[in-house]
Amino acid sequence: MKSVFLAVMTIVMFGSLAMAQDAAPEIKVSADLELFYELSDDVGGSNDGDKFKSNQLYLLFDGKFDNNMEARVVLDGADIVASDGKTVSGEKIIEEANFTIKHIGGSPVTLVFGKDEMPFGLDYDKYLNDHIAHNQEVDKVWGIHAILDIEGVGDFAAGSYQHRRSLGDGVTLVEADNELGDNYTAKLTVDEFVGGLKLVLSGGAEAYGDTSTTDENGVTTVALRNDESRLGVGLLIDCPEERGNLNLEYISFSNKGGSPDYDPGLITIGAEYATCEKVTVWGRYEIIEDDSSADVETDFWTVGIVYAPVKGYKFLVEYSNFNSGDLKDATDLDVAKGSIEDALLVGVKAKF
Repeated sequence: MKSVFLAVMTIVMFGSLAMAQDAAPEIKVSADLELFYELSDDVGGSNDGDKFKSNQLYLLFDGKFDNNMEARVVLDGADIVASDGKTVSGEKIIEEANFTIKHIGGSPVTLVFGKDEMPFGLDYDKYLNDHIAHNQEVDKVWGIHAILDIEGVGDFAAGSYQHRRSLGDGVTLVEADNELGDNYTAKLTVDEFVGGLKLVLSGGAEAYGDTSTTDENGVTTVALRNDESRLGVGLLIDCPEERGNLNLEYISFSNKGGSPDYDPGLITIGAEYATCEKVTVWGRYEIIEDDSSADVETDFWTVGIVYAPVKGYKFLVEYSNFNSGDLKDATDLDVAKGSIEDALLVGVKAKF
């Protein structure tokens, strides 16, 4: 309920800030919707049939005020009811709720406060299928981050956050070491690296307390967990006339998810190219290095085509060798356990 209250207060403060300004603020309400049909014999790893799905049904409230002040609240209707029919928490329904102050006091520093994505990793265009690198972003968390514009170079961003993590049934935290300041990320973006390449260097750490599990016989087992650290290197190479790009990224983890000595790596290779003004083709290949689970698929690929007849509307067809349902909101790299079926997705994305 705390997150719901904070989001409501954000909306209320839109009006408060508006009345404090001499000029009328710009208040915009928009939507960002995604709907697709997935054809697979193993949707979600549960051997059920084809189905309609939606990963995002966003309703966005944006306010722009004088003095470079902005506020945003994003609600996600797709999270009101989970895919298994259970009602989810208000924490997930509120996708974003934040304030932004640009160029504080005329400086090159921008500050973002509230629920948002922390600075980490190479930014990708999201299609219907969530790829693994996208799920390793530090997103939908309450925190604060700052962005420093570096003239002629790019920017440097750093933030700290309170991480939201879900524990299984019967699992409780022994140490609640999870406050603002315990978790942080940083990212340096160089817009014009050697040969015109865009370079992104990222790092971060996340605190994990120990957990205890009590079985049906009342026996309690305490699992020791270490803090996670991560490093990322990303490169973006634009095609001639900016009709597409080739993107490469490597992310290494130490104690991933708090698991001692679980140190996987993730390699992502992607490309996209606009064959004409309205049609784009793309592909992506990902590899998990040093995965500790023998029954988990360690490499994935997906290809797709996008047709954008008018601004704001896209029709998409994608084919993957893994089931997308297992990748949504993944907190670990063991994301395709028990689900290695091919899947065909046909859907539409619209912004208005």
